[in-house]
Order: sequence, then C-alpha cells, then structure tokens
Amino acid sequence: MSLYSLTHLTGRQRNADRKIIIATVETSKAGFIVSIVAVGASILPTAIAVAIFGPPALVIVPPLFIAAGLWLFRSRSQKGLRLPMYKTLLDKGAAKRIKGQILICGVPIPRRATLGKLSYSSESQKVARKPSHHVEEAGPAHGIASKTATPTSDRPSAIWS
Repeated sequence: MSLYSLTHLTGRQRNADRKIIIATVETSKAGFIVSIVAVGASILPTAIAVAIFGPPALVIVPPLFIAAGLWLFRSRSQKGLRLPMYKTLLDKGAAKRIKGQILICGVPIPRRATLGKLSYSSESQKVARKPSHHVEEAGPAHGIASKTATPTSDRPSAIWS
C-alpha cells in the first residue's frame, strides 16, 4: 500500500508549478497574462518612441514594459508579509500620507483632537436610573422597533469623553 500527498495538485498553490509553452518560451499562466497585458500597454509608448527614435524602439520598449509588469505583479517583497511589489509600493505611499498620526481601527484621529478620559461605555454615564427604555419596550427580533422608546440621555454615548 502506498501513500501519496496530493496537496501540491489540489491545494492553494496547485498552479504554481504549472507551465505554458508558447513559441519555445516556457512560462507560468500568470506570467503569460502579465506579459500580454504589458505588451498591450506598451503599444502607445512604443509608437511614440518609434516616431522619435526610429525602429530600434520596437525592440527596446515592449521588453521594458514586460520586465516592469513582471517585477510589479509577479515578484514579491523580500521581507515582511512578502506582498506583491505593487501592493508594497501602494502601502509605502499610504504610510507616508499618514505618518505621525494615530489610528484606531484604521481610522486616523484628527490632529486637533484632545485625548480625554478613556472610559468603558458602561461607565460613560454614572447616573443612577432604571434600565433603558429600549430594553423594556423591545419588540420581537423580526418586528419594527418601538417608536416610543426614548434615548437614555440627551447626549450621545461616547468612548472619548
């Protein structure tokens, strides 16, 4: 009896080692798609370069676009999360825009905001009172909420006070 691992054939990386041979060039499916899109994107710049530099631009510009496309979309960063290079570049740009700001759940706090007392939402209002009207007059889960229920306070409940 033999035991074979089929993870490399059926798992997430199943297409990583599959190759396509086109005109004696062996490449992966994703590399082929990136190359075709890069050649398509290079048509207008190549036409402009041919008008300026002549026919040698036909040999220089499309390979440059293919190399740039493969570098951006197929190569990964060498450290950290090993993201594709285009995501790494976008993250660096976003990090420069929010440098020096404090984020809470991905949302920057305004620079003029003052940090007050941090309190739990249950402690934000220390008034002795009966339970909220919302709890007492709650309707069925599938029904419409009661319109007679009033908020517990005139001011909104907040974490920052």
